[in-house]
Amino acid sequence: MKQNRSNKGFSLIWVMIVMLVLSILGVALLSVSMAETRHTMRSEHQIQVDYIARSGVEAGYQKLLGISPRTSVPELVSAANSLGTTSLQNVPLGNGTYSISYIHDADHSALITIRAEGKHHSTALSSIVTLLVPTNVIFNTTPWTEPPNGWWRASNLWDDVNPDVDGTLDMTGSAVAFSGSPTKSPQNGKKISVFRANVILFRGTNNSGVTFQQQKNTNDVTFDAEIIIFEGTVRLRDDNKKVTFDLSNHMLNGSVIPWTYVGQAGFEDESRYNHFINGSYEDYDEYQFEEAVADGVKFGLVYFEGNVIKDGTGTIINSGYYYYAQNTNINKSSVVVRDAYEPGVELIRVRTDDPIKQGLADRQSIRTYRAGSEKMIYSTE
Repeated sequence: MKQNRSNKGFSLIWVMIVMLVLSILGVALLSVSMAETRHTMRSEHQIQVDYIARSGVEAGYQKLLGISPRTSVPELVSAANSLGTTSLQNVPLGNGTYSISYIHDADHSALITIRAEGKHHSTALSSIVTLLVPTNVIFNTTPWTEPPNGWWRASNLWDDVNPDVDGTLDMTGSAVAFSGSPTKSPQNGKKISVFRANVILFRGTNNSGVTFQQQKNTNDVTFDAEIIIFEGTVRLRDDNKKVTFDLSNHMLNGSVIPWTYVGQAGFEDESRYNHFINGSYEDYDEYQFEEAVADGVKFGLVYFEGNVIKDGTGTIINSGYYYYAQNTNINKSSVVVRDAYEPGVELIRVRTDDPIKQGLADRQSIRTYRAGSEKMIYSTE
């Protein structure tokens, strides 16, 4: 009997230990669950306040467009900041409010900064988003030109046009913007099709993000320009035909304010480069363009927002900014890409801190969101 009572007491101790352990585990699991719930709620609130701030800068942009007359950038910014507290401060939206301010910095005269701070009602969370708006978006100083009918017919595979046949199709002195989705290379039976303008922009993509697509059994295609912009992926499909970037002397005869000016073309010319960025760049010499000048090689500027993809090979050029040597054919399995000039180089990578990137963005009429480490670019159209 004594032994049984001892066993019962021992069992009771074990039961109590098990219950204590289970209680501790339960409390721990409850704490973890509550912490996860708080973290989830905080994340949701942060997302809400980020969108409130982003909505604020969009509202600020629309208010800026609504101001008239627009005589100068400083006066426009002053008028925007004078819209009134009910219009700019603590504007209710969803679960919070936003406040807007406008800034024009003389050191960045080509930009207007719209700043919006979003605040959440029930938490201390806030978010600040800035929207950088090129002044040419507001004052319409970038004269984009629609492609002539011949260019459209060629790019849409009609069979009667080579854009180099007729002087009326030479768009020297223009910044031409394609908006097809996507633009396709011509198949008109000619040996070569030349698209010539000081600036050529391809805007508009298909569901795969392609903005320019080389067709099979196509023509050789040349883009004769100082600046070429692809706002999407470039797809190359015909191994036997060239897609050439050129920079001919025709460019010396055309001026497109604020892109180019008569008498100088090619970024290997430092004075031309400095004119484009409205300043100077201390590491410009690292490109070794003086050797290109000695060799008589000109360089244009190309921006690929997406990769250049070749069927059967894959990506042959990564997205980014490059200086291209005149008469460069990009339709081959290996393009010579370097960080500085050397004989035979075809593309030179634009350095990370090269101000020509911002110079191009200012002229391209894009708006740039910056929120913490996040950066997103949207077209104004």
